[in-house]
Amino acid sequence: MHDTSTQQKTMKAAIYLLRALTNLHAGSGDVEYGVVDKLVQKDSITRFPTIYMSSIKGALREYFQENAEDKVEKLFGSSPNPNTPDQDTGTSRGSLYFISAQLLAMPRACEDGDNYYELCYGRCMHKDWLEKVKIFTGNSKWSMESFSSELNEISDKKFKKLAHELPVIARNYLENGESKNLWYEEFVPRESLFGMIVQGSEEDLKAFQDVVDGKVIQIGGNATVGYGYCLFKHIPNPSEA
Repeated sequence: MHDTSTQQKTMKAAIYLLRALTNLHAGSGDVEYGVVDKLVQKDSITRFPTIYMSSIKGALREYFQENAEDKVEKLFGSSPNPNTPDQDTGTSRGSLYFISAQLLAMPRACEDGDNYYELCYGRCMHKDWLEKVKIFTGNSKWSMESFSSELNEISDKKFKKLAHELPVIARNYLENGESKNLWYEEFVPRESLFGMIVQGSEEDLKAFQDVVDGKVIQIGGNATVGYGYCLFKHIPNPSEA
């Protein structure tokens, strides 16, 4: 048996910024009986786009299998063994715990100035994220500038509109040049930012950081058409920066 009290005492938290380099579609599996057929994953309360922990862990596990296979079982756990009895899957738990990635900022077109777009966030979302980070890290020095110095605060009303009215694209399946299936799907626009929290021992978090920090990792569906490529950036604790 695991000593859960000791485990909680030694558990640390690492914060990562995920920057969507291309449009992102982490599908929810839900179908809306309207214009949009395939929806992205959304927070159950805010209805803002999110990336579920299962999607993050799956994408990262696959990346580790290709780039650091020797660390997969320790950090992510073992895969089910089809040769074991049903009551004993033969699996072991991974040492890392992942919290669903939270939307931090989204781009909107600039009407003036030299830039094509600006990254925007809302105050309510800002407070919610910083409170979560402080709880998990035990540090009260975090601010939005900890994650990016290029963010622009807009009203909560405008940010909700930006986050709730996602772009939609029409996709088509062709067979011998003939349309067989037309569908519409939501996506999160490129340059959107997400915050992710990973928990584990200091040693395991360092092993994780060594592999993913500064790397581009594909998340969600439509990889063959260039969707979901995200840059992972470790954000140091403000007291350690």
